Amino acid sequence: MTGGALSNPVLIEPDIDRYGQDARVSALADFLELAALAGYRITTAALQDVIVDNEWVRRPLRRYLLPEDVEDDPESWADAVFSMIGERGAQLGELYPFEVRRRSVAVKDPTFTREDSPYLSLLAITTVHACGIDAPVSAEATLEEVVANTLAHLGISAVNIGATDRGTGFVKALHDGARALDLWAMQDPRPRSARAKDVGVDTLGGFVWRDHRQAGHWLIIGQVTAAQSQHWAMKLAQPQPARWATYLQELLHPQVFLAVPHHVQDDHLRDLMESRRGVVIDRLRIVANKPDNTIAERSLIRAMLDTRVEKP
Repeated sequence: MTGGALSNPVLIEPDIDRYGQDARVSALADFLELAALAGYRITTAALQDVIVDNEWVRRPLRRYLLPEDVEDDPESWADAVFSMIGERGAQLGELYPFEVRRRSVAVKDPTFTREDSPYLSLLAITTVHACGIDAPVSAEATLEEVVANTLAHLGISAVNIGATDRGTGFVKALHDGARALDLWAMQDPRPRSARAKDVGVDTLGGFVWRDHRQAGHWLIIGQVTAAQSQHWAMKLAQPQPARWATYLQELLHPQVFLAVPHHVQDDHLRDLMESRRGVVIDRLRIVANKPDNTIAERSLIRAMLDTRVEKP
């Protein structure tokens, strides 16, 4: 895909269930983008043939019925996929490196520097993790770093609890994270599981006033995951605001978020938000606000580009 030798033995094929049953349209949209990077142009009709040949038309297009729906499955699978591609372009503008040209997805500018693209960073994190592509760095650990860096880029102090906890234990990770934000965590945070790892939180952040008075701070706690879509509701429910307020010796509960590298489909997003548990930060939100790609992100993009894509 980069013009050099392909080093990864993985073959990326169209797979409607690669991201789980709640992200089937997103999985196909990502495949069209990967095909475009490989130089293949898959038209709406060709995509529909792939969908029919694999009998994916038997599966419901929408998993969740929204209040304003007037009929089930108002679009074909192929139309829904190209509609999502259009939404990405409309939301991200110049940050989105693809366009629909002659009823197929194409790269806007073939000469653009792939490793600099914020969009390809998130596409690579998603693809490397979901396809099991060999890479020099962990896709999930890189995602945690990207989310923390994006929050910092927005002016929100953030620390990656998930990364600091690996191999050091939850209590030290909590203390290190709190200290990084100039907060004072409990010396021996209890109650907690005897085997506590991260107590449902990967990222700790917020705006801290740094006057050490009990006047409250705006804090956030979040789960960051590249897991399949059927796990997102559970992940969103894992951070416990009351418990973390106690651990951080704060009177106010922190706000919760879930961050994923995927483009969350509208019906699933609406269902996730119906719980009022917290904010969902997906690919569109991260790409629109992230800083420049890191060395780790660039290595994942290279790994993705060095992987073969099946030509349907």
